[in-house]
Amino acid sequence: MRSEPEESKVCEYEIQEIFCEGCGVCVFVCPADALSVAEKDSGEIFVSDVRCGGGGAKTVKMVHASLKAGEEASGKLVSEVRRRASEIALAEKSEIVLIDGPPGVGCPVIASLTGVDLAVLVAEPTKSGVHDLKRVLAVARHFGVNAVVCVNKSDLNAELTAEIERFCAEEGVKMLGCIPYDETVLEAVSACEPVVSFRSESEASVAIKAVWEKIEHILQTGA
Repeated sequence: MRSEPEESKVCEYEIQEIFCEGCGVCVFVCPADALSVAEKDSGEIFVSDVRCGGGGAKTVKMVHASLKAGEEASGKLVSEVRRRASEIALAEKSEIVLIDGPPGVGCPVIASLTGVDLAVLVAEPTKSGVHDLKRVLAVARHFGVNAVVCVNKSDLNAELTAEIERFCAEEGVKMLGCIPYDETVLEAVSACEPVVSFRSESEASVAIKAVWEKIEHILQTGA
């Protein structure tokens, strides 16, 4: 006795706009080409002249974006900011482009990490800080990005700072150093000044300069 074929099951999907990050992966993987990404004005990108942190009159270009109310950052936004920054760097023959990446491991983080020469992972000595460090390190390794670690506010929890240092040693990740908690940073932020020029002799300023010197060495020598 031959049985009749079962009716094919129909899967229904719904795009919930509030959860969409605008990455476009759904369009890429859809087997029926049923999806498309529409242009949307979610904010503006700006190019500003900012004074170098070391003091003096020298300025550099900073590319940044301002989102409209209720809009969220997306990987495509970060990629567009990076594209503008690269164009300016090539035109002005700049040697370094610094990208200030967001926390977490979402699309904006991936867009910040891909294709960079070095990722500086800044962790704080908290349980969530240690957890997030491990996650973003895994993302960096997935994309073949060389990553190094710096601990911020390191003296607030010596035990967890030591745990981060042990983790980096076990994973073969270079530690750049530790930046202690310093109220000078809050004073510098209130004064709208970089801490390294606001009070160059403060503990945080000295530690930040030491970390930057190691970053420069890595970029120049690859080690």
